[in-house]
Amino acid sequence: MKRTLIVLFSTALLTGAIAQTGRADFFANLTGAGKGKASWKLRDSAFLFQAQLEVGGENLPKNTALKVRIVNNTWNVVTDAFGRFKLTKTYTTSVRPVIGAGTVVRVTRTNGTVALSGSFVRTR
Repeated sequence: MKRTLIVLFSTALLTGAIAQTGRADFFANLTGAGKGKASWKLRDSAFLFQAQLEVGGENLPKNTALKVRIVNNTWNVVTDAFGRFKLTKTYTTSVRPVIGAGTVVRVTRTNGTVALSGSFVRTR
């Protein structure tokens, strides 16, 4: 009985480690007051965590403060003199946003109105 439990537990740990490794790419087209895009790339291995989030927008009000919201994460951005912004975040630990197919991206103004929105789809 003890050996069976040890084998089952070891198999479960190995299966969990394998399931969390590999590559995955997600992409979202953002539409609304302007246009934009978002990408989430995972490059994990058994002992190395790598993820990168990029969100960008254009044709938005110039020199305007906005918030990028994904799940429970919020980042502040400001558009430039051309009405564009770009947000890039790199993660090298397992502490990072949980993003998958169907995850919603919202870019909101300071009054809470949505300027851009879209949902991630898996591309790889």
